[in-house]
Amino acid sequence: MLGAISRVAVMAAISAAMLAGCGHSGGTASPLAATSKPPVVDLSTLDTGKYLTMPRRLGQVASEDEGRMAEAIRMAEAVADPLSIDPTLVKLTALNPLTTPADVATTISGTGEAIVTPVLAKYGMIAGHLLVASNTELNTSGTQTPDQDLKSVIITLLRFPDATAAKNAAVEMDAADFAVSPENVPVPITKYPAAHGHWRPNRPSMASTLAHDVFVIHLLVANPTPNLETLTGMVEKTFDLEIPMIDRFQPTPVDRIAKLPKDPEGLIGRLVDLTPGTVPTLSTTFASYGPNGAGQVQSKRERTDRTYENAGVDQAAVWIDPNLGGSSLLRARDHDAAITLMDKEIATDEHVDHPVDGVRGLSDSKCFALKPDASTDAPGFKFECYVVYDRYVAGVYGADEADARLRAAAQYSLLATP
Repeated sequence: MLGAISRVAVMAAISAAMLAGCGHSGGTASPLAATSKPPVVDLSTLDTGKYLTMPRRLGQVASEDEGRMAEAIRMAEAVADPLSIDPTLVKLTALNPLTTPADVATTISGTGEAIVTPVLAKYGMIAGHLLVASNTELNTSGTQTPDQDLKSVIITLLRFPDATAAKNAAVEMDAADFAVSPENVPVPITKYPAAHGHWRPNRPSMASTLAHDVFVIHLLVANPTPNLETLTGMVEKTFDLEIPMIDRFQPTPVDRIAKLPKDPEGLIGRLVDLTPGTVPTLSTTFASYGPNGAGQVQSKRERTDRTYENAGVDQAAVWIDPNLGGSSLLRARDHDAAITLMDKEIATDEHVDHPVDGVRGLSDSKCFALKPDASTDAPGFKFECYVVYDRYVAGVYGADEADARLRAAAQYSLLATP
């Protein structure tokens, strides 16, 4: 599958455990500017079956709730790169835009209990973005097995209506979380005296909450041994990186949330249409991301190799469904970078089983049958095809080999059509 976009998004869609630089004007589906000459393809010769080949304009979000999701997706641009915190944090277990206090609260508690929900609702939480990074695989509950030496950082970035609400929310979030166990002990964060932290002595983890402008940064860090100095250092390093990210990010004014573009770069409208006649609401599996958000969806090996950074990836889009399959799209620096990126995507795709025939008329296309376990909980993911147009790399997924090729041809046409 295309990097980790589809893997993470599908897992988020089918498992409760899984856990862009956008403007404020309407999105467009304008022609994709060519940066180098792609192979000349006569689009009329491609067999696209029943699939639409004209890009779609998606306009604005349909409601304030969808606007909150758009803002949550945008907030991926304000979440620190875990590799900058610690070079061993190469495994991303979760990355989710969040819009409801209950969803945020269950991820913060780590137990599924929505302890801080009243606090978030009280202060009018607008949106959130969650990222979980670790040095090793986690089990399906988001925790390590007893024999694992786990190091991890869980970042939950929350947006509030104003700085006062954020400051008060941070205080009360920590208090509610602290009250859960009589074993909790306050931990000062010397470098950030406004931060609120606590841990249970002799436990290898620590929580800390800090308000900054209209945002609250909630951290849960874990280390193989219960070393308070190490845990505090992990918290400080994460705050060191998070605060500049927040300062560079432009939150959408509250009165513009319901007017955000659904597809700010016009990429989603160029993905294979899975539901002709209807447009899904924005979600983890129907979204577009800027450069930082795109970087969050790399596989472990790609993150280690800095694959997306080297390819100049500045946009990613995804529209997938566990049952229907779908497409994901990356925008690289130029055509040569896109070709290299596709090859690296294939080389790091652990779900590839064996090659099958490519798309007739697209010499650069590559198709594969996936390993059976890839479709155990996602029947739409039995075959995949990669296509490249100019600086764009697309991965297309389906339950049927022939149909996957039709989708790939349609995907190419969507990218090449003005």
